[in-house]
Amino acid sequence: MSFKDRLNADLKDAMRKKDAVRRTVI
Repeated sequence: MSFKDRLNADLKDAMRKKDAVRRTVI
């Protein structure tokens, strides 16, 4: 797994968590 791929995976994970938090808040 390249650095770019790992960074992309981290970004997707962060977005998913942010989305989950937003859903919980609403």
